[in-house]
Amino acid sequence: MSKIGETIRKIREKKGYTQAETVKKLNISLRTYQSIEYGSDAKINTIIKILELFDYQIVIEPSDNKLKINT
Repeated sequence: MSKIGETIRKIREKKGYTQAETVKKLNISLRTYQSIEYGSDAKINTIIKILELFDYQIVIEPSDNKLKINT
């Protein structure tokens, strides 16, 4: 599982959504969503769409070159 996929899964669970509820709200396939949570490559637009559903955003900070997700 990738770091971003693991983070998205944890956020989803924290928000109390199932995968089925999430994909219905996002209008994407369950297979696509599951592959993202398990670390497959995904379009940045899809990741942003998922995070926006959960009221999160991506913040990129050049000081340590790591992707961070903040609320």
